[in-house]
Amino acid sequence: MTDFSAFVPNVHYELIPIKNLVSDQAYQRDISWRQVKEIAENFDLAQVNAVKISRRDGKNYVKDG
Repeated sequence: MTDFSAFVPNVHYELIPIKNLVSDQAYQRDISWRQVKEIAENFDLAQVNAVKISRRDGKNYVKDG
């Protein structure tokens, strides 16, 4: 059997209060209100995934989510 462990990222899950998340426009792309409207119109709760963050200098930057 092939060992694929080298291709699996070392991640863990933790609950982080929303107030401790940072969404910095210097780090995020600009908001597309057309895209926001489209996502809202087609929202499917079954497709929701965990928010991905990048922890740097003690801050939790929203990377994806």
